[in-house]
Amino acid sequence: MLWVDGENWLGSESTTRWAGVYRNCWKYCTNNCRIVDMNVWFNKFNKDTGYRGGAATNMVEEFEECGLSKNTMYTIRATKVSLASLVPSVAGF
Repeated sequence: MLWVDGENWLGSESTTRWAGVYRNCWKYCTNNCRIVDMNVWFNKFNKDTGYRGGAATNMVEEFEECGLSKNTMYTIRATKVSLASLVPSVAGF
């Protein structure tokens, strides 16, 4: 906030408007992150996306490229999907 002569320079109406903009931005970003994360783990799990590391053509091969086991992959998957599904409740949507 900018203060001039003891008063809020932006004014309360402007502050409320910008709070709404930030809130909408937060909703948009969290929802998009959630959708992208779910898409990768469910729809593109066994597909070659061009973003896979090394010569990997699916998620299992990508984790093997990094020297990680299938158990690690499934643990990460469960964690990420669980956290992504909690985003709406945590963010207050």
